[in-house]
Amino acid sequence: MPRPPRRSARPALAVAVVLRALVAVAVVTAGLTGAALPAGPAAAADTSRFDPGNLISDAQFWDSTSMTVAQVQAFLDDKGRGCVPGPDGTPCLKDFRQTTSSWAPSPRCTDGYTGAADESAATILVKTARSCGVNPQVLLVLLQKEQSLVTASGSALHPGRYRAAAGYACPDTDAGGCESLYYGFHNQVYSAAAQFRRYALNPAGYPHRAGMDNVIRFSSRYPDCGSSTVRIRNQATAGLYNYTPYQPNAAALAAGYGTGDRCSEYGNRNFWAFFQDWFVAPANRAPVGSLDSVTASGDTVTVTGWALDPDADASTSVRVELDGTPTTVRANLSRPDVGAAWGRGDLHGFSVALPATGGDHTVCVTALDLADGPSTSLGCRDVVVPVGATYTAVTPWRALAFERVDAGRTTTLTLRDVPAGATAVALNVTVARPTANTYVSACPGGTPVDRCRSSSTVNPYAGRDTPNMAVVKLGPGGTVTFYNDAGTVHLVADVQGFFVPDGGATYTAVPPTRVLAFQEVGPGQVHDLRLTGAPAGATAVVLNVTAARPSSRTYVSACPGGTPVETCRASSNLNPYAGEDTPNLVVVKLGPDNTVRLYNDAGTVALVADAQGWYVGGDAGDDYVAVAPRRAMSFQPVGPGGLHTLTLPDPPAGASAVVLNVTAAAPTSRTYVSVCPGGTPTAACRASSNLNPYAGRNIANLVVAKLGPGGTVSFYNDAGTSQLIADVQGWYVP
Repeated sequence: MPRPPRRSARPALAVAVVLRALVAVAVVTAGLTGAALPAGPAAAADTSRFDPGNLISDAQFWDSTSMTVAQVQAFLDDKGRGCVPGPDGTPCLKDFRQTTSSWAPSPRCTDGYTGAADESAATILVKTARSCGVNPQVLLVLLQKEQSLVTASGSALHPGRYRAAAGYACPDTDAGGCESLYYGFHNQVYSAAAQFRRYALNPAGYPHRAGMDNVIRFSSRYPDCGSSTVRIRNQATAGLYNYTPYQPNAAALAAGYGTGDRCSEYGNRNFWAFFQDWFVAPANRAPVGSLDSVTASGDTVTVTGWALDPDADASTSVRVELDGTPTTVRANLSRPDVGAAWGRGDLHGFSVALPATGGDHTVCVTALDLADGPSTSLGCRDVVVPVGATYTAVTPWRALAFERVDAGRTTTLTLRDVPAGATAVALNVTVARPTANTYVSACPGGTPVDRCRSSSTVNPYAGRDTPNMAVVKLGPGGTVTFYNDAGTVHLVADVQGFFVPDGGATYTAVPPTRVLAFQEVGPGQVHDLRLTGAPAGATAVVLNVTAARPSSRTYVSACPGGTPVETCRASSNLNPYAGEDTPNLVVVKLGPDNTVRLYNDAGTVALVADAQGWYVGGDAGDDYVAVAPRRAMSFQPVGPGGLHTLTLPDPPAGASAVVLNVTAAAPTSRTYVSVCPGGTPTAACRASSNLNPYAGRNIANLVVAKLGPGGTVSFYNDAGTSQLIADVQGWYVP
């Protein structure tokens, strides 16, 4: 007489065990050198391919010779390789043995079963499969689906797991549990296999039938969860629904092996997923891996990480490209963390050292498939090979005069009188007569437009002349490229100095120090500022100059002390409008007695100056390493009185200071922004300023900031909220 269908509440218990296994995998993954690993082999099959009408094909379900005893044992050894017995000594399935009973041949299991002493689980499964004509893989998945027996370990193992191993005769209508007549591992396995044959021999005698539309519920407990119509396409699928008469809902499928919602059932989902993961050969999967680090030392760039082909144990290869030049290496270094997470052995790490010239470089890494299948990009990193340059200050001179640049276009400036070997230039860039709100970027000559436009130097508004200081890495032939995003602008560029390998001055960064406080300068007048704190041998100073309370539209120039007025006024550093405080960074060659001359063209302004650092002759200070602009902070909101600390990405070893173009975007009120070494107390940071934005108006300024511990810089905003942007222009290194 047919037994009642087994109950489907048990998969929840199985799922809990699977989830514990997944948590264990997650813990291993989190230890992988800070790099995030893609999901390991414990992840569920792609449930987007789940078809409720075709859980498994008939050919697969009834393939009783798919595995030998040795193959089943090897499978159990692999899946249970970390298994330990239960607290009461209940064995792992790979180690389970039982004295079996004999069963007479029947139409369902034509060979019957000849019992024997001390048979292994693998032997019981294969003998049952051969007799009943059921795939031993199906029986393995059934044990996992019902009781997680294939992978259960430790406290998850107890006699009850084996007593109801296949969930046979555990009906939904019986609140007392499974029928004791069918207790025991061998009894459960053989009875379940025979039951599937019974379904096939008498398909019309059971509610779920192949080739027909079947109404299948989503929940065994809650009728309000509803049902859907499923056309079952084969007998094997019909048998699985007769054995477990529920289907997974969308929440169950979306959860993979995890938990869905109150209406979710997991039995047939788990059967399908385990069979797919364990026994259906996947399509050639793309390799996985991680680019862990890219570092520079001397004239060498070292690249490390890991990569593996999830379809094989053998070590795969990676292609490492330095500025587009490829090198292929084998990823065969020991990485036990990767082996623990993926179960494909430990030999999947790589470390490659590449020779590199001084300057900034881009490294990209690709993991290659062992079977020439799809490759996987592990990403790209920028790295700086330090090659220091010293600073040679000059009396400002105009290199570009009102050069028109239309929207989305570039112009390239070829500088004259560039010192031999110069790596970068200090320019004061003014955007004059802009016809629209726009931004202008300054980049090494020849930089592709898409790369150049990814950072900004000046952020003018329509009709407002706007300056900013820029320290730009030189392109081939001493060139600088300027990009304009919108409208039409006329660009002005005044050279302040050059960075050269030898013979110039080195840089000493200092915390911002106020050296001039609201000094009034009338129209056509100069103020000579004597810098009493200049170190011995100083040749130039870095100042953040603010023109406060201008009574009219004007421009302000900063020149070496003693420069004739006509020469000084021939270039400009700030372009303030009446009533609007305007800051700009200036790098000024020092005149006699460490003096700087400040010229104001019209009206009256109150000038403020904060010293950021000094260029000093000799080798006592730091050299400058110019890089192509790269964004380090993007629209970081900082509220009133707030302090945000940025850890800069990939600073060169020993870097003491960074050159940043800082933009305050979308300020909600008039405010000022200060940039200080990371860790500076708020009270000290707010005592100087770098930007003075007005509500709703983006403003940018170049900043040379001394680095705090761990390569950090802090940003203080005084009022309202500002969205802060920071683009790295270069570094100072010993």
